[in-house]
Amino acid sequence: MTPTDFCFVVKWVGQSSWQRSLEVYEWLNLRHWYSPNARMLATILSVLGKANQEALAVEIFARAEPAAGNTVQVYNAMMGAYARTGRFGKVQELLDLMRSRGCEPDIVSFNTLINARLKSGALVPNLGIELLNEVRRCMMTWWLIVVSLIYGLINAMISVYGRCGISREAGRLFKELESKGFLPDAVTYNSLLYAFAREGNVEKVKDICEDMVKMGFGKDEMTYNTIIHMYGKQGQHDLVLQLYNDMKLSGRSPDAVTYTVLIDSLGKANMIKEAAELMSEILNAGVKPTLRTFSAMICGYAKAGKRVEAEKTFNCMLRAGIKPDYFADSVMLDILLRFSDSGKVMKLYQEMVLNLFKPDHALYEVMLRVLKKENREEDIHCVVKDMEELCGMNARVICSIVVKGECFDHAANMLRLAISQGCELDRENLLSILGSYGSSGRLSKARKLLDFLREHFSRSHQLINESLIIMLCKADQLDDAIREYSEARDFGLFCGSLTMYESLLQHCEENELFAEASHKMGFPETAYYLIEQAEEKGLLFDDASIYSSVIEAYGRLKLWQKAESLVGSLRQKSTMVDRKVWNALIHAYAASGCYERSRAIFNTIMRDGPSPRVDSINGLMQALIVDGRLDELYVVIQELQDMGFKISKSSIMLMLDAFACAGNTFEVKKIYNGMKAAGYFPTMHLYRIMIGLLAKGKRVRDVEAMVSEMEAAGFKPDLSIWNSILKLYTGIGDFKKTAQA
Repeated sequence: MTPTDFCFVVKWVGQSSWQRSLEVYEWLNLRHWYSPNARMLATILSVLGKANQEALAVEIFARAEPAAGNTVQVYNAMMGAYARTGRFGKVQELLDLMRSRGCEPDIVSFNTLINARLKSGALVPNLGIELLNEVRRCMMTWWLIVVSLIYGLINAMISVYGRCGISREAGRLFKELESKGFLPDAVTYNSLLYAFAREGNVEKVKDICEDMVKMGFGKDEMTYNTIIHMYGKQGQHDLVLQLYNDMKLSGRSPDAVTYTVLIDSLGKANMIKEAAELMSEILNAGVKPTLRTFSAMICGYAKAGKRVEAEKTFNCMLRAGIKPDYFADSVMLDILLRFSDSGKVMKLYQEMVLNLFKPDHALYEVMLRVLKKENREEDIHCVVKDMEELCGMNARVICSIVVKGECFDHAANMLRLAISQGCELDRENLLSILGSYGSSGRLSKARKLLDFLREHFSRSHQLINESLIIMLCKADQLDDAIREYSEARDFGLFCGSLTMYESLLQHCEENELFAEASHKMGFPETAYYLIEQAEEKGLLFDDASIYSSVIEAYGRLKLWQKAESLVGSLRQKSTMVDRKVWNALIHAYAASGCYERSRAIFNTIMRDGPSPRVDSINGLMQALIVDGRLDELYVVIQELQDMGFKISKSSIMLMLDAFACAGNTFEVKKIYNGMKAAGYFPTMHLYRIMIGLLAKGKRVRDVEAMVSEMEAAGFKPDLSIWNSILKLYTGIGDFKKTAQA
């Protein structure tokens, strides 16, 4: 074998396993089957760089013989390893080192430098110019790379700005370079066009197209594809088809990208007939459909509920030799689940597992529901086992998925396992399991589960007692439920939850015992009745907290209409309603996610007084959070700031908690950094949230940096934080750090 053959073997093995590739490289060195050469060294460094094995790459680079290591290919490979992790400083050091050793950088060197800078941190104004200056600084013969590098850099930077959603910077860079005498080419125009098309800026896209034509550049395939995609996202499907026809009339040949965008747009608009006709046209035109093309067609059929056609398209894709990706498999699995074809579901699922694809939580839930419906217990057991062993989910997460999949016996086993592993008891999961046992009359199983929890989770007697009461209600054992409630209340074990009260009241009402329940439980209806009785006798309450407490109780029970009625009667009897009452009503609406109603009350007290306070603002934000409208929080914050309100730390924490619960790491980090910039110092609670969220996302460096930060601030990690760190290291298989933690 030649040295070229050896390099090919190392590279080919590295595509599937960097460890095996490194073993082959070291074995070849030990055997002395080839003379050390730069190409082999560059190959193994590239393999290690792509696998993020920077430390090993550095070690091999450092021990390389000077003759093999001092070539541009080797330096480029090592710089590529640094660039993948955004280590711009290291890339600069290597660039200077290679120049000092008489090795001239090439275009790949500078592209790597640019890539490292873009990954090293946030994009900043004038970044493109700074990178150009960096190239100049390196003293490379400028006229040798001006054509090949400058335009590539300009186009790359404009594309990057476009992908990052900052078209303004793309436009500014375009104009600045024009002013410096650099004439844009067709690729430059297309890059700028993409930046504005991505934002849906139709007018700007039209202007760029006109300028492009005036400069003598006709609309090419990339231009048409970009505009078609923009109009497709906006639902303007007539324009999409018109552009497609214009493209053909202008002599441009639609490619696989064109057809994919068209089929995707038409499928999403339920124009499945037109999408299918385009698919046929692709095959007749001799254009080879890509994985994305097939996936778009399958997705369109799935949306239209056409299972047979979706299956035919999927099978056609396989016959064409195209291997499905996670998205294609997931869409196909979803449509099979919708038609409850459990046999085909399991076959496709097993193929996904073999290809190392893991269904998301929602798909697992539907899978389990379908399998349970058809009593395929063995398959359910396999799926639950896969979630634990293949997907690495912890018992608490699996329990939640299995509960939603309505496999309650398996869920009970997972709940026991989660508690045994030290996880917190999930209230909703427990209530769902017990509710199922109660409805099916399996009270003995329910009591065994509760006995286990009393023994192994002593911190939650209140929850266990409430759960028992709810289960007894669902089992129609109302007398036992009321007796359990009365005993627990007499001992002061709890004040009662919304679900428990709803369950008791519903069953009391069904059994015509509503009055008895109100008497025994102090339900807000009783309090409201007493207030009315007192007022009829001329006794007026000066303490607004009496009214606000009743309104808050209605809010917790999601009976905002009754809270609204109480406030309405107060307004008739008083010229000025207390702020506590207004805030209680705002929060009552918020508990049900009624933002518009909360905002109407906010506007009322802005106009009539008393002025809103922090609690009022938090009520507005809570309404959006409950309604799942997190993207509107920033809009409301901006509106309030424009009205002169200062956003408090509690409001910011409310936002941070909401995004953390949604698993949105990007927004949480943004809010956290904003808090620190505004002078709000993190608390222990905030560090718990941040470290817990970052650990779930397996952000190892961020977690370690956060722990260092909190220790520097005088905080010590508590049990909750250590648990998050241990789960992180265990999850990524870093057992050395697990032992250290």
